[in-house]
Amino acid sequence: MSLRLSVLAPTVIGSAKRVRETLAALHPTGYAPVAETADEAPVIERVAHHRAVVPDHVRASTPRPSTPEPMLDPATLAAALLAAAPTAATDDDGTIARLRPAARHLPVGELRLLAHAIDEDTAVHIEYTNAQGRPSSRVIEEASDGHMLDAWCTLREDDRVFALSRVTSVAPV
Repeated sequence: MSLRLSVLAPTVIGSAKRVRETLAALHPTGYAPVAETADEAPVIERVAHHRAVVPDHVRASTPRPSTPEPMLDPATLAAALLAAAPTAATDDDGTIARLRPAARHLPVGELRLLAHAIDEDTAVHIEYTNAQGRPSSRVIEEASDGHMLDAWCTLREDDRVFALSRVTSVAPV
């Protein structure tokens, strides 16, 4: 499909096709374009996500640990990690391979950390720059991958979509 794109400004393109067709063609290629209204306001499309509510009787019946688990000695833990056999998986497998095209700017370690958070359903801290160039610091959970990262944002207490190309760093929580 020929979009017949025209550069209107350094970060602005126009297309001869309809907005939905243009966005649908650009998203799979790793771009994260945003449609705008006539007054240049971004068009935000959200998919409705519903989180299950845990009934009070279930929450009350869940046992809580009485004592926290003891902390492991860091030197012992480091020795055990160094002695462990390397895993057979490579960076060309699974989640890392799916993330790499849209997140080539992230160092390999940060890419692995993000892939691990997605695979193991754990929280991760990201630094993110939005479409207007404003940076923010977020902790995200329940992330799913693609060229867009759909995740629960603890800052906004809502599902958010993050363009992988705008994630500037990834760190453990």
